[in-house]
Amino acid sequence: IACIKWWPDDSFDGPPLLLALTQSANLVVFEIPPPRSAREPAMPNFDPFTVSSHGSMADTQDVDSGSDDDDEFLRSEYEVNVTPHPDFGLGLRLESPMDGLPAVAGSFKKHPLNGGMLPAEKTGMIVLGDEVLSVNGVSLENMTFDDIIATVRHVGAEAGPGQPLALRFRPAPERA
Repeated sequence: IACIKWWPDDSFDGPPLLLALTQSANLVVFEIPPPRSAREPAMPNFDPFTVSSHGSMADTQDVDSGSDDDDEFLRSEYEVNVTPHPDFGLGLRLESPMDGLPAVAGSFKKHPLNGGMLPAEKTGMIVLGDEVLSVNGVSLENMTFDDIIATVRHVGAEAGPGQPLALRFRPAPERA
């Protein structure tokens, strides 16, 4: 080996490369795969089906302000347009404790090569724990979890590469 060059390829979303030039002028390229932990991050210690002790409406005192403006502080259904990454998809892990219960936004996946954010997290609009109601107008309510996943994938494939998906969410109910 005459020369070795490390080539981190962060700007092109590709894996890092190790280039080696041999004495006989042959170029050898090694693609360095990411560690397993980067390809599929561990599930977070977050249970979307329970209310955490921080930021919960249950922790606030019930104060009657005497006005009808209290409704403006309640979150309502919302829609987020997300364009899937061409190789790694939406980057949103859906979860459901059992069939028949709604699928919720469980956690965000990370980019498997550089650990960065994928499209769903980049929007900054999706709240973990919120129920997924529909994708591109196709209702996901009253479906099994497997059917929900299949429907999201099918609708995404029908939309085509580079096309955004309109995901509709219902905020998680506040529990007392």
